[in-house]
Amino acid sequence: MIGLAPSFVHCLEQHNSFMQTNVMIDIRVKKDLEQSHRLRQMLPIDYKRTTQRTFEVVEVAKASEDEWMYQLEEAQAADPGKIISTAVDMFAKGAYQDAVEKLKGDNDQTPQHVIMIEYIQAKMQPYPSSLD
Repeated sequence: MIGLAPSFVHCLEQHNSFMQTNVMIDIRVKKDLEQSHRLRQMLPIDYKRTTQRTFEVVEVAKASEDEWMYQLEEAQAADPGKIISTAVDMFAKGAYQDAVEKLKGDNDQTPQHVIMIEYIQAKMQPYPSSLD
């Protein structure tokens, strides 16, 4: 776990375990790694009355010495984690059903897809009322 202040580390570790990922980072570290690593956005964490975006480090981006910037741009355009990141953005904006459909429609299904779908569907359920 790398990133945010030490008070956030425990939350990030718990979230990493919940999401079944290997390396999870926050938005501050993402800015340093996004040009050299392939990242996937994961579910956000509610922390101290704010929403903290989290990202899984999937792998080091492959690029040779010649024209490496073009290769990185091409790799980002063809990134299979793009769908999951788009679904998380939809979820964060409140489009829960659209996010679920986007995740279900991804051909590159991972355990994180299942976790996210279940989590979002649980959020879509109405809270039980004590008035019933």
